[in-house]
Amino acid sequence: MAQIDDGSEIEEVKKTLERLTAEGLVTRWEIPYEYLFTRLYSALFYLEPTSPESETRIWQALSAHGEVLHRANTWQGPTRLPIGFRFNGQPEPVPAASTRTAETIKRFVHSHERLERFVHSHERIKRYVQSHR
Repeated sequence: MAQIDDGSEIEEVKKTLERLTAEGLVTRWEIPYEYLFTRLYSALFYLEPTSPESETRIWQALSAHGEVLHRANTWQGPTRLPIGFRFNGQPEPVPAASTRTAETIKRFVHSHERLERFVHSHERIKRYVQSHR
């Protein structure tokens, strides 16, 4: 039986973000869908650095938890914080009926952008349906 991670890796990242906030490098940070994620590589984080110069130190500190992938939060759906990031990691092998199914699951879990597009599309469809009632 597969075990679900207890979220301790996410808790460690939260401690690092709290430390960076206390050091004056980060103004604010959020994990909008925190209750959905138990594994670090699937969690979505957002932050606001105190200055552009502090970003290098932020990414260095967070890289202790794994490879950090970050980008500007231009969509600003779940939060208005300017930078979104996640950790690139390899999930444990998923016992699946077929390799194709396992690959599909892995690509979905790793894709922050797909999650954002899904939420955005859902909101657009909802607005469209409401406007045509």
